[in-house]
Amino acid sequence: MKLSVLEYLEETAKNYPKKIAISDNNEFITFEELINQSKKIGSFLYENLDKKRNQPIFVEVQKSLKSIVAFFGVLYSGNFYVPIDGETPLIRIENMINTIEPICSISITKNNPFVDSNSKVFDFEDIVLNDIDEINLKETRDKSLDIDPCYLIMTSGSTGVPKGVVISHKMVIDLGLWLVDTFNFTSDDILANQSPFYFDGATKDIYIMAFAGAKMEIIPKQLFLTPLNLVKFLNEKKVTSLLWAVSAINILSNSSVFDIEKLQSVNKVIFAGEALHTKELNIWKKNLNALYVNLYGPSECTVDAMYYIVDREFSKDEAIPLGRACKNMEVFLLDENNNIINDGIGEIAIRGTAVSMGYYNDFEKTDKSFIQNPNNKSYRDIIYKTGDLAKYNDLGELVFVSRRDNQIKHMGNRIELGEIEFALKTLDEVQEGICIYDKDNQLIVFIYTGIELSRRDIFIKLKGKIPKYMYPNKLIKLDTMPYTNNGKINRNKLKDDYYKKN
Repeated sequence: MKLSVLEYLEETAKNYPKKIAISDNNEFITFEELINQSKKIGSFLYENLDKKRNQPIFVEVQKSLKSIVAFFGVLYSGNFYVPIDGETPLIRIENMINTIEPICSISITKNNPFVDSNSKVFDFEDIVLNDIDEINLKETRDKSLDIDPCYLIMTSGSTGVPKGVVISHKMVIDLGLWLVDTFNFTSDDILANQSPFYFDGATKDIYIMAFAGAKMEIIPKQLFLTPLNLVKFLNEKKVTSLLWAVSAINILSNSSVFDIEKLQSVNKVIFAGEALHTKELNIWKKNLNALYVNLYGPSECTVDAMYYIVDREFSKDEAIPLGRACKNMEVFLLDENNNIINDGIGEIAIRGTAVSMGYYNDFEKTDKSFIQNPNNKSYRDIIYKTGDLAKYNDLGELVFVSRRDNQIKHMGNRIELGEIEFALKTLDEVQEGICIYDKDNQLIVFIYTGIELSRRDIFIKLKGKIPKYMYPNKLIKLDTMPYTNNGKINRNKLKDDYYKKN
C-alpha cells in the first residue's frame, strides 16, 4: 500500500526513466531527472529546517517546470507545499504569510516575492544543486502517513483574508487514481496544462503525469491571447488531453478558430471551474470528435467531487448536468435547515474521502463549513457545505443553479441570479456574462460580452425561458470580461466597477 504520492511518481520514473515528464517554453525534464532534482531539494530542506515535518512551505509558481520540481522537493522533505502566484500583490502575500506562517519559502524567479517575509527564503537555483542524502530522505519517508498534508491551496476569503485548504496525500492519491482509471490516461497521453499552478485545477495535470507517465506540456500564457496560435501549438505538440477551465474552453469556441484550423490529436476534453453552456459545448462537438466530461468540485473537496460524461445531445436551453459523485464520494442537497431534500433547489453537500481537513489555522471557519452529516446522529461523519445551489432535472441528474450568495429578493420574489444568467447565455448574441443585483435601485443588471442587446430584444428572446419578473432591468455590454487568476469571471471587479459608475 502506497502512503505518499512520491511512491507513485517513483514507480512511474522506474518504468519510464528517460521519458519526458514536463516541458515548458524553455526546457524539458525526464522522469528520472524530475526525481533526482526533487530529491536534491528535499535533502536540502530536511537538513536546513531542523528536520521539521508536516509544515507549510511556500513555493513561488510560474509557467515553469521548476515550480513542479519544487513541489515534489517539498514533499521529499516531509513537508507540504503552498503554491503562491509570483505576481500576487505584496499585501496579499503578507496576509497569506500571517495566516499560514510557513517555515520557509522557495523563490523561482529573481523577482523574489517573499523578499519581505520573516521566514527563510531559499532560491531554487541554489538548492537544486544540493547533494542527495538518501539516509535523511528515508528517515522522513519512514515517518509518513497517507493522512499527512500534501499541499495547501489558498482560496479567497469573504473578509478579504485568504483561507488555506489542507489536502492530504490520501486525498490526492484517490483523485489521481480515479482520474487515470476512469478516463483511461496512459503514458501515451500528452496533457496541455492551462491552469496556473496556484489553482487547484492544475493538480489534475500534475498527478496524471506522475501516476500515468503522461507528458505535460505547459502552455505559454500568451498563447491564450491568440486562439489560432494556441490551436497550432496543441497540434504541433500532438496534445491528446485538455483538462481546462471553462473560460479557456470558451476562448476557442467564441473565436471561430475551428473554421480555420481543427484540433488534430485531442481525444479528451475535460472542463471544470464554472458551468459550460451548451452552445459552446456544441461548437466543440461539431468540430472535434472526443470524450467530453464536465467535472465539478470545490477546493475543499480535492478539486473534483462529481463528473458527467457527455453521452447525449443537448439543446441550447438545457444545462449540462454535474452528473454523479466520484468514486468513494457522496453528494446530496440540503435545505436551509440542513435537511436532505430530493425536490426543489438546495445546497450541494459533499461527503467522502476527498473532503479536506479544513482551513489551516482557522478552526472557526472550518466548523462553519465542515459540519456533522445531518443524516447521521451516531458518530463523527463530516460533510462539506459548498455554498452552491443545485436541483435535480427530469432524469434525476444534479444541475447547477447558482451560488448561495447570488440568491436575491426582488420585487417580492426570491430569485437565483444563476437561473437568469443561464437563460441569457442561451442567446446567440451573448458570449459570456453575469448578473448582479443593484439593491439600492432594485435593478437586476446583466453585464456581458457579445452583440448589443436592447430591452425589447430581452422581452422577445427570453419569452418562455424565465418569468418576466426575472428579466434584467439593465444591460451593460463590455468588449472583454475580467477574469480572476484561476480563470473565472471576476464578479467582484464587475460589481466594484458598476457601483463606481453608478
